[in-house]
Amino acid sequence: MNNAVDVQGERNRVAGRDLIEVNLAPESKDDLLVKAQRDALRGLVSSIADECNQSARHLWVTVVHVAVGVTTVGEIRSSQYQDAVDALERFRENFYEQQRRENLRARLNELSRGKQASDELSRFCLSVLGDAHLYGMPSAKLREAVAHMEQYQQQRRELLSEAKAAGQHAEPMSFGALLRQYPIQCLVVGAVGFLFGLMF
Repeated sequence: MNNAVDVQGERNRVAGRDLIEVNLAPESKDDLLVKAQRDALRGLVSSIADECNQSARHLWVTVVHVAVGVTTVGEIRSSQYQDAVDALERFRENFYEQQRRENLRARLNELSRGKQASDELSRFCLSVLGDAHLYGMPSAKLREAVAHMEQYQQQRRELLSEAKAAGQHAEPMSFGALLRQYPIQCLVVGAVGFLFGLMF
């Protein structure tokens, strides 16, 4: 049995089984960002840098270059443009989330001044939110804690106001009622007064 195959022509390939050919074209400069994409990316970097109080260079190096795996903007491909935009948008959202969390924690610090309020905040966070550490909480849980503490402080103000109003409207106590309610204190005050009177 003769297995010889006669092939004529140029660039022919012969295989004993199936032949799968994959041609990977080398990347060309045509794949780099077009001017409109580059300008849009620069504008977005500049805008986010201003909003987040960051330097544009810092955003290029730590956000864009890292997200697309390059060292300079000249290496970014058109196909990586959306990845760069998404990374910048995530950076902006993370920045604002961090700001929200800092503001909520500051509000909680105001609302939890004093031993009772601090204990109430710890109790609520642990029993309802499942975490007593404010710095690890997402802003949604911090908002719940702020709402609870505002309600708690409002109830305390109302109770104090009611107690104060009740104290102002109370009728003066007669001397006999005072003796019956506070006998020891009246005896001590009377004895001190008597001794003080003897001295002078």
